[in-house]
Amino acid sequence: MNYQLCKAAGLVAGYHSPPAEEAVDFWNRLVEYAAEYNQDRRPPRFDTLDLSLNSFCTKNDGLEDSAQIEIGLRLPMGFKESTLKKETQGWSDAPRVTFPYYEPPFRAEKNTAVVRALLRAIRSAEG
Repeated sequence: MNYQLCKAAGLVAGYHSPPAEEAVDFWNRLVEYAAEYNQDRRPPRFDTLDLSLNSFCTKNDGLEDSAQIEIGLRLPMGFKESTLKKETQGWSDAPRVTFPYYEPPFRAEKNTAVVRALLRAIRSAEG
């Protein structure tokens, strides 16, 4: 998930929050959303919504203030990307939130011939 917000630069004593503060608010709200979603879910983590803050960048050139966040998401089985898109739409003052990469959740069985062979090889190497 990518978040981007750009606004005309304002005064420190102004009435509007700068994009950097709004970006922090967005991240904190996303963390709260994931915590609420995960509240009744237990490990293994196949059923949880997991986040990682991969990049956070703010800029001010005197005319514009901007903030960009790159967020890693691991969606649980059955969780729709569109659900998160709808939920996050109104969280900030006109940010651009995109989902440039999407791989649907996938869960494979652990007891296959390939997995057994890999585990034997790992154990034989004392791993």
